[in-house]
Amino acid sequence: MPFYEYQCKSCGHDLEAMQKISDRPLKKCPQCGKTQLQRLMSAGPLEKIYSHLLSLANFRRLLNRRSYFAIKPPNKQGQLN
Repeated sequence: MPFYEYQCKSCGHDLEAMQKISDRPLKKCPQCGKTQLQRLMSAGPLEKIYSHLLSLANFRRLLNRRSYFAIKPPNKQGQLN
């Protein structure tokens, strides 16, 4: 079940709620009691995973560049230069 973020238009209270996709949006603010809750748009879990994978890909790309390392890899005979 996904998490949804809500904010009350009346008092500004923020909350998260785990709901089924088929559930109706919450309306009543638990802090002030008014029916002014609004569901907010947020980055979904897939977007967060995608950005994490992009950062891992960039790290691998840096690892493949030999100029970032002070120690040179061994030559074909296995000797360090």
